[in-house]
Parts: sequence; C-alpha cells; structure tokens
Amino acid sequence: MSMVTSTPEEEPEEEDEDEDEEDLDGHVPKKLRGETKTKSKLAHSTAEKRRRDAIKDAYTNLTESLLPMREEEKQKLTRADILDMACMRAEALKSAIAHKQVECETLQRKLNALNVIADAYDSMPKTSEKTSILLT
Repeated sequence: MSMVTSTPEEEPEEEDEDEDEEDLDGHVPKKLRGETKTKSKLAHSTAEKRRRDAIKDAYTNLTESLLPMREEEKQKLTRADILDMACMRAEALKSAIAHKQVECETLQRKLNALNVIADAYDSMPKTSEKTSILLT
C-alpha cells in the first residue's frame, strides 16, 4: 500500500474559507490570531496613550493650581517636585483648618458666656426711672 500525500496546491478550497472563522471547538485559526493580536496591541497602545495623556494633564493642572508661574519655571519642576508641593499645600490647609476650628470653638464659648450674661440681665427686676433718679 502506498500512502498518498497531498501538497498545499491540492488542498480543497473549503479549508481556506474555514481559516477566517472559528472551528466547532471555538479555536481561532493562526491567521486570525495574528490579526487579533495586532488589534489588541493597537487597542492597548491607544488606551495607554490616553492614560499617559490624562496623567500629564493632571500634573499640568496640579502645577497651575499650586503655583502660578511662567512657562520656563514650570519646565524646571519634576513630577516629584510637584507632588512634594502638593503635599506641603495639603498639610498647610490641614493646619489652617485646625486653627479655624480652634478659633470657632473659642468664639462659640464666648457667645455662650454672652448669652448667659444677657439672660441674667433680662431676668433682673426692672426699676422705674423715678426710682433710679431718687436713688442718686
């Protein structure tokens, strides 16, 4: 018995059409896997570019909100410098908030004391003007 082998030219056309689709097991032919990888790489590159652009815009906005400065001065700042400045600004704001809270509590205590004095004054017996003139 001799075995008959087929050459690529002798393969039926139906198999070439099947390369563009998944087979019954859900496997994608190598030709499509390459195209899918290319599309996947393109999608990943696009998403990565959007992410980098968003980070760059955020650093730019942070720099502008921290220090209004000339363009030349902004170019000299590193991202570490910008983050350090943001941390220092956040700490300064925390300190200012704490100071304002202490001031608010002090003013509230003074207001309470004034209300006590006002209530005591209102509860004092009223004297007529004639009585006060005679006493003097």
